[in-house]
Amino acid sequence: MKAVGANVVVLIEEKQEMKNGFYMPDSATNKASLEKGTVQSVGDLVASDLEPGQEIYIKAEKGIKFIDAEKREYRIVDEKDILAII
Repeated sequence: MKAVGANVVVLIEEKQEMKNGFYMPDSATNKASLEKGTVQSVGDLVASDLEPGQEIYIKAEKGIKFIDAEKREYRIVDEKDILAII
C-alpha cells in the first residue's frame, strides 16, 4: 500500500497486555491519547523527514483504520496528526 498526498500509512503497535491477561483501555491510563506505530509509506506531499521504518507517535484514533488478513492494525493518517518521531 502506498500513501498519497500528505498522508502516511502507519502500522499500529499492539496494545500491551497486563499481567492478569486483561487489556487496559486508554481511558484507564493517565497517559495522553497517543498511539505508537511504525511508518510504512509516506505520501509525496509530506513535508517532514518521515521515512518508512521510523517509529512515531500519532494522535489516538485519528485517520482511517483498517485490519489486514494477519490481524495487524494500520492507519492512514494526515501528516498533521503525527506528534513525534521516536
